[in-house]
Amino acid sequence: MKIVVAIMSDIHFSDLPKHPVLSREEAISSAIASVEVQPDGIVLVLNGDIANTGSEAEYAYAERFFSGLSKNLKDRFPGISLHCLSVPGNHDLYHPAGSEEFRKVLVDGSAQAMREPKRDFYYLEKLLEPQKNYWDFARKVHSFSPQHDQPYSRICTSLTIPFQPTGIRFNLLNTSILSQIHESQGSLLLPLPLFDELLPANTSPDVTFTVMHHPIYWIESHTLTELRDIFGRSSDYVLSGHEHFSSGYQVKSDLGHNLKYYESPALFDSQKPLSSAFRVLVLDLIEKRQKH
Repeated sequence: MKIVVAIMSDIHFSDLPKHPVLSREEAISSAIASVEVQPDGIVLVLNGDIANTGSEAEYAYAERFFSGLSKNLKDRFPGISLHCLSVPGNHDLYHPAGSEEFRKVLVDGSAQAMREPKRDFYYLEKLLEPQKNYWDFARKVHSFSPQHDQPYSRICTSLTIPFQPTGIRFNLLNTSILSQIHESQGSLLLPLPLFDELLPANTSPDVTFTVMHHPIYWIESHTLTELRDIFGRSSDYVLSGHEHFSSGYQVKSDLGHNLKYYESPALFDSQKPLSSAFRVLVLDLIEKRQKH
């Protein structure tokens, strides 16, 4: 049982009909197909910054692209088990003109709320409000849609895609809940009590991916220390994007747990408009092997 996990990050769809990625469905599909001749399943993981400014028009182009890519893959592999999952990035927030100062006040006042086990639904809704267009898009493309009407599921959710003889779990983390137009590396806060509560221990299924937009070094240092502990007991792989370059490394804990971190390159970089890059992993669920 071989599963292809294709990780696409930082596409930055604009509201222009000639965005270069729109014409690359065939090439991207061919690249995925070249990695594994006959996969049993394909999972498309969208690692955030799908849009450039979070507008409805940008997501309309994104929906068109992923609909076409899915059709292309299904034509190549009739009967394939194909799934799509995503998390939002900082560019997936829509900031209307004049809203920057209000967003800054809201985010600056959130530090204590991120550390409280008791959460204020109204406050969370206000923080998530700029992501509305992204979540409308996610409802349409996600294979297994969490209850996106609940704010908790838009911050952190865990789901398992069933494959024989087991499945693959994906923990989807919204690291952009406090994103602003301007943000600094090492400053992002996250609601760790919520993550700790909602992310199950890494027992079954055999493979668990945590998907988030920001690499871990964008997280505030005290938050990161606790987050690493959560990853250690809940994940085998941590997938991120944001930096537009490809990187991979492995961390082995004192308890013997191996955690693999993969940062994905940009599917579209305005500095390199003629190229598209993404990461592909192939998991053999029977032999319990992985290649990339």
